[in-house]
Amino acid sequence: MLAPVAHAEPAPAAPVTAQPSAPAPQLPLQAAADERPAAAGDCSAADLDRLAAQGQTTAVCTTTSPAATRPTAAAVQALAGTIPQWCLDEPASDGWYLLRTEACKNSTATVTVRQRVANRWVTVGEVEFNDLHHLETNATNTEMLYTHRAIPFRVVGAAVVNLGGRFSCSSRCTVTGQQYPPQPLYSGQVVGGEATITNTAPAVGRRNSKTGTVHLTATAPAARPARSSETSPRVRCDNAIPGYRVAGCVFPNFVPAMQYALNGPFPELARHIRDAQQSGLPGAYPNGRVLNRTTPANATQNRNRSCPTGQNPFPRPPGKSCDEYPFASTRQGAFTANPNTPPRRLRRTFPWCQLPASVPTNRTGSRGYSICMIDEDDNEDGGAALNTTFYQTQRILPPASARGTGDAFRVWIT
Repeated sequence: MLAPVAHAEPAPAAPVTAQPSAPAPQLPLQAAADERPAAAGDCSAADLDRLAAQGQTTAVCTTTSPAATRPTAAAVQALAGTIPQWCLDEPASDGWYLLRTEACKNSTATVTVRQRVANRWVTVGEVEFNDLHHLETNATNTEMLYTHRAIPFRVVGAAVVNLGGRFSCSSRCTVTGQQYPPQPLYSGQVVGGEATITNTAPAVGRRNSKTGTVHLTATAPAARPARSSETSPRVRCDNAIPGYRVAGCVFPNFVPAMQYALNGPFPELARHIRDAQQSGLPGAYPNGRVLNRTTPANATQNRNRSCPTGQNPFPRPPGKSCDEYPFASTRQGAFTANPNTPPRRLRRTFPWCQLPASVPTNRTGSRGYSICMIDEDDNEDGGAALNTTFYQTQRILPPASARGTGDAFRVWIT
C-alpha cells in the first residue's frame, strides 16, 4: 500500500480582475465520523476468519490513502469536463478541498483480491487507482452534480476487478440520471459515474443542509464483493438572502473573499479598506480574522453610529461621502461589535480622509472602526458590488436568529 502523503495547504490564488474573486481552495476538517460509513469487507483478520468459517475462499478488499501518483497526461485529457484541473493540481489529501460551489477529493484507492490457499489468505490480484470525487452546486438553483472517476495506474495479477456504484443524498432531495454500471479496472483507462441531486427548494427565508454520497462496489469472479462509501462535505441550500428571492446551494465552510483593487473601479474605497486593515482591523485576506454578515436592522445601527447624517454629522466635502470599515453590514461594524463603548473611543481615520481633528489618525488594533471621506461614486458603486453582486453570488447569509452568526468572509485588496 502506498505511504500517506503529508497534508499541505493550498497556495493562494493568483489575483483576478473579476469581482468578486475566488480565493484558493480550502482544506476543511475531515467529515464527521457519521458521514463516513465503514467499508463492508475490510479484509481484516477478523473479517477473513469469518469468511473462512462461512466457506468463502475469495474476497475483495478496498483501502484508501492520500494520492501519491498523479494521473497521466492522457488520463487528465480524458477527465476534461468532469474533474476540474484545480482539483488535480491541489496537493494530495484524504480530505476534501472546497470552493464556494465546488468540492473535490483527490486520493488513491486500492482494491485487493484475496484467496484462501492451503488454509492461508494470499493476494492474487491488486488494482491501485486515482480516486477522484467532485460535487458541484449552483448558487442560483438547487441542483448538484456528483461525479466520481477512477483511473487505475497499477494492476497486478490475473483477477479482473470491476467497479460500479450508486449515489444517494441525505435529506429533502432526489437523485436522478444515475450512471455507474460495473466497469473493468484496466491500467490507464478512466471509469466512473455521475448523478444529479435535486434538492427541495427551501421556502422564502429558510435554509437546510444536506450531503451527497457515492456507494462503490468492487467485484471479482467468485469473490465476496467490497463495498465502500464516500460522503461529501455539508451543502447548504437556502432562500434567505435579504431582498433576493432566488434559492441556491453552497458549501458554507468555504470562506470567500470580496476583492477590491487599488487600480480598479473603486480606488478610494480600496485604499481606505487597505489602510484600515493595515491598522489592525479584521477581515484581511487570506489570514485575517473574518467578517460576518449581520442583519439589515443591525446594519442600520452600524451606519448611524459610524457615519451619522442627523444631528452633528461629520461634514462631507464636495463629491465625497462617508465610508466605514468594517462594513456596516457586518457583525464587526461600528455599533454591533461594541454597543456599550462610546464612539470617541472606537473610531479612527487616516490623514488623507478629510475628517475633523477630533478623530484620531494613529489608533491601531483590532477593536473599533475606521471612517473616511471618499469619492461618493466609489462608495455607492463599491458598496453595491458588495451588497448585491458579492453577497448574492456567494450566498452570504445574515444570522438565522438574533443570537446566531452570519456567514464569514474576508476582503482582498490587490
